[in-house]
Amino acid sequence: MMISSVVSVQGKDGAFLEDPVVAKVNEYEIRLSYLYEKIEAIPLGEQIDVREQMPRFLDSVLQEEILFQSVLLNDFIEEPELRERLKEVVVEYLAQKYVHSKIRITDEQIQQYYQEHTSEIRGEHVQVRQILLKERTECEALMPQIDSESDFSLKASLQSLDPESAKDGGNLGYFMQHPGPLGFEEEFFEMKLGEMRIFESEQGCHLIRLVGKLTPPVPSLEEVIDSVRFVIRRTQEIQLLRQLIEQRSESLKIERFPNRLP
Repeated sequence: MMISSVVSVQGKDGAFLEDPVVAKVNEYEIRLSYLYEKIEAIPLGEQIDVREQMPRFLDSVLQEEILFQSVLLNDFIEEPELRERLKEVVVEYLAQKYVHSKIRITDEQIQQYYQEHTSEIRGEHVQVRQILLKERTECEALMPQIDSESDFSLKASLQSLDPESAKDGGNLGYFMQHPGPLGFEEEFFEMKLGEMRIFESEQGCHLIRLVGKLTPPVPSLEEVIDSVRFVIRRTQEIQLLRQLIEQRSESLKIERFPNRLP
C-alpha cells in the first residue's frame, strides 16, 4: 500500500496546510498531496484548469484506483494477461529500487578484486579427466592401479559410468576457476599436474586426474577494469536480489512440486 509520507501541502496562497485524506478505497487513503503529485505530472499548460476543478480531478483519480483494486481483489482471474504485464512492472520497479539503485562500486573494491582473483583475471584454465563410479570405495580401490595418463584414459573408457566422457578417455575438457554444475570445479585449481583426487556428488564417485593447465600472464588493471567492474556489479546484484526475495518470501506460502515436472 502506497501512502504519501508528505504531511503538509502548499495551498493556493502559498501557505502550508495539513495533508488530509480526501478519499478512500477500502483501506487505501488518497491524500491531497497525492493529487498534487498527479497534477505535477500533467503538462504545465493544463495544470491550471485541473487545479480549478479539483473535485472532478479527484473523481478521475478515484476511478483509476477503483479499477486497479477491482482487479487485485479478483486475483486477476478474469485478466491473466494483465496480471503478467503488471507483474513485469512490479518486478522491474522493485529491482530498480532495492537492487540496482543500491549497487556501489569503489576503486578500493576494484583493486581488491584484481588482487584476489588473479586466476580468473588471467584466464587460467585446467583440463581434467574423470572416471565416474557408484561408490567411493570403488574409486579408492581403482586409484592405486593407475600409473599414467594413458592408464587413466583406458580405465575411463572401459569403466566410467559417464558415457559421454568415457568416449574420450574420461576427458571433461577445460575449466575456469568458478563454480560449475559438478560442484567442485574450483578445487581442481588446488591440484598439481598428474594428481588424482576423489570427489562425490549425486551422480556417484568421481575419480579426477589433472592433465593440463594453462596459465597466461596477468593483464594490467587498466586492461581488465571494465570486466572487473562488471563482475563486481553482477555479484552485488545477485546478493541484493537474493536478500530482497528472502525478505518478501517471509509473508508468503510457497510450495514446490518437483515430482510433477517432466
